[in-house]
Amino acid sequence: MITYACSLSSRVGPGVVSNRRWPLFLVVVLTCWATPAAAALRTFYVDPGGSNAAAGTALAPWLTLQHAANTVQAGDLVIVRAGHYAGFDLRTDGTSFNPIEFRAEPGVVIDTPNPVTPNHGINLEGASWIIIQGFTVTGMPRAGIRAVLNQHVTIRGNTADANTYWGIFSGFSDDLVIEHNEASHSAVEHGIYVSNSGDRPIIRHNHVWANHANGIHMNGDASQGGDGVISGALVEGNIIHDNGTAGGSGINCDGVQGSRFQNNLLYGNHAGGITLYQIDGGDVSKNNVVAHNTIVQAADGRWAVNITNGATGNTVLDNILYTNHSFRGSITASADSLPGLVSDWNVVMDRFSIDGGNTRIALAQWRSATGQDAHSIIAVPASLFVNVAGNDYHLSVTSPARDAGLTLADVTMDLDGVPRPSGPAVDIGAYEVPVVSFTLSVVRRGSATGTVTSVPGTIDCGAMCGANFSAGTQVALTAAPAIGASFSRWSGACAGTNPVCAVTMSGPLTATATFAKTFTDVPLIAVTTPVRAAHFVELRAAIDSLRSWRALPAMNWSDPVLAAGVTPIQAIHLVELRVALDAVYLADGLAPPTWGATPTAGVTPVTAAQLEQVRLMVRTVE
Repeated sequence: MITYACSLSSRVGPGVVSNRRWPLFLVVVLTCWATPAAAALRTFYVDPGGSNAAAGTALAPWLTLQHAANTVQAGDLVIVRAGHYAGFDLRTDGTSFNPIEFRAEPGVVIDTPNPVTPNHGINLEGASWIIIQGFTVTGMPRAGIRAVLNQHVTIRGNTADANTYWGIFSGFSDDLVIEHNEASHSAVEHGIYVSNSGDRPIIRHNHVWANHANGIHMNGDASQGGDGVISGALVEGNIIHDNGTAGGSGINCDGVQGSRFQNNLLYGNHAGGITLYQIDGGDVSKNNVVAHNTIVQAADGRWAVNITNGATGNTVLDNILYTNHSFRGSITASADSLPGLVSDWNVVMDRFSIDGGNTRIALAQWRSATGQDAHSIIAVPASLFVNVAGNDYHLSVTSPARDAGLTLADVTMDLDGVPRPSGPAVDIGAYEVPVVSFTLSVVRRGSATGTVTSVPGTIDCGAMCGANFSAGTQVALTAAPAIGASFSRWSGACAGTNPVCAVTMSGPLTATATFAKTFTDVPLIAVTTPVRAAHFVELRAAIDSLRSWRALPAMNWSDPVLAAGVTPIQAIHLVELRVALDAVYLADGLAPPTWGATPTAGVTPVTAAQLEQVRLMVRTVE
């Protein structure tokens, strides 16, 4: 069984300014995700009007979160109703099949610390297999939500705002999942802080902004015990901005190894972008992958990617790396961090450093000194993005980052969930331009037939009279008449009489190719041109084509084989041509032609002028 969990959060809209001022406006975002639903063994309720002496049922809820935390066992679900609460301290384990879940309904605010560890809002101390979902935690002396000495904790869809040190903090927490949260306005340090040798954390789809130091900080903290290394982390799909007035980075990594940082958007951060280094970690931050991130640093920011302290073996691919600082640039790597570095297919500035940022070199010098970024290109935000002033860092349709990257097997979607690649090649940065397939349809009509083919594509009409093409694709259509026919004209998405037509896909399009029957003895001249069986054969074929395009039934012609010099021409042959063509006019909603006198069998001869009139009426409805 699959359930869908949702949370409401506010994201800074166009015109975001510094964390020292309010944004111009906020966009309220409803975020939903699918989760496997394990049946709760027991369900309890907490309500501001409840009583801890009650049964904890929907009709008799408890009063406090701490009472719920003291009571729950593996498999229990606690549903918290709207209101203001003190936090809770939980020290009971769930299991892999029966986790303990605390789920807040909209409007739940924890604005008083928990009674056991009064520096924090929600504290998970040694409690594994726990899910914390949907809470707003604000104003805590240290952490809004804290998880330490545990495994398999999921912190999902919460808002941690204006806490003193950290919005979300973890220590020695393995297999931690922090997703779909908002962490903002931490007054002293970081929005999300993962510390103390906790391996395999997943930090994804969080909105982390306006925190005093780092947006996301990962620190192995060897001085606190353990191996001091965080390994196997996945940090993806986060939007991180306006952090770091006190220093740090948008994503800061001390002692982080074998981890991936992908599809993150970082902008307006006042310190580093993504930094791989070692100070407190048990080892350097090495063998990591930094891929498909968009980083646009503030004017007082540092380098977009910082690799120092012997952080070797790192990979930097398919990123947009830009800073508005007057001196700093895309990548700075200390000399002892260059071994094993792989950096390429990035969009960069003409600014690099190989001495930790002390001096600056151009891209050409960086290439010569390191052998890196051979396929990287230089571009500025105005040419890359939809709306830089409004902080919309989606790629514009003409962006030089579009279709310019290297396809990576491990990055199959972008920050928005758009498949990679969507065009002929993968786009560079956190966003892929979604390529909409437009159908190009071909219609054939006229008094004859022919084929229409496309380059590129699979149109081969007859058999295949339509195909899908990406937006902006130029498609060449070629019309080829059958034997005994000529190409007449295009209409619809194409125009003119040239059999080759080029269309640029901007939406669903239809091109109509008209083919005309080739007649002999053109024109038929009254009195001068003798009436021949061939004239009737050609007209019958032309009218058959006209009727076929309109799905009219086939004519049952008298004397179906008119043999030259053998079959005598009769009045009925002319009458049938007129009747068959009248149906074409009626099918098009037109008045049938005015034919003149009906020939009488054995009395009225069929003339060249009468056949010329039929030809003219055929041309009129081709």
